[in-house]
Amino acid sequence: MAEQASGPVAADPTEESEDLRLFRGVMSSVLRDAADVLRDAEICCNDPVVSQRLGMLKTYINYALRLCHGKT
Repeated sequence: MAEQASGPVAADPTEESEDLRLFRGVMSSVLRDAADVLRDAEICCNDPVVSQRLGMLKTYINYALRLCHGKT
């Protein structure tokens, strides 16, 4: 006879919690706004070192956005 597990039933790992969904939405908005600011800063920047650093930040932001949307 099979034993039944006692205790709380584990949540479906594919089901996203409401808190996580809200967090992803907020982070997506923040990251999109940050990307817009970086784009403006790149346009105004004449320093190659600063421009390179802005480009790296943009890369990180784009990667984080893909993570928020599950597209890695």
